Amino acid sequence: MSTMRAAAEATASNERVTVFATAPSDHVQVPTKDAAIVVAAIADVITRSA
Repeated sequence: MSTMRAAAEATASNERVTVFATAPSDHVQVPTKDAAIVVAAIADVITRSA
């Protein structure tokens, strides 16, 4: 639970920080096991900054 709390605090303290999604993998495995989440998050950033 401390990880989610840290993410919530980071999101609340900076308007440029958002939590796009949570992944079942740990942070090292996300690029290989949850690539669709990474691609969707990048697309979201591009859309928001356009």
